[in-house]
Amino acid sequence: MQDGDGGVATSSFLLKIRPVNDKPGFIKGADPSVPEDAGRQEFPGWAADISPGPANESNHTVWFDVSNLSASRVSGAMFSEWTQLSLSTARSPSA
Repeated sequence: MQDGDGGVATSSFLLKIRPVNDKPGFIKGADPSVPEDAGRQEFPGWAADISPGPANESNHTVWFDVSNLSASRVSGAMFSEWTQLSLSTARSPSA
């Protein structure tokens, strides 16, 4: 720092940067290809190793937003049934 009259003072300090809200993760399955009008399809295990992030975020809740394309983006409904997601296994955050 300078005081305007030529005087200078120095100081040392420690700057600690902590991670904030690390992203959750999962391993996605293969991109499925389904013929038009094929009917209901299921892809068990498509999302695997779902994790809220590192150990310091193990108490966070993880979810997926699943949606149908709106009628404004396509002509008519994209799907005859709404897309659904079900959890087949539960895993403790420490696992």
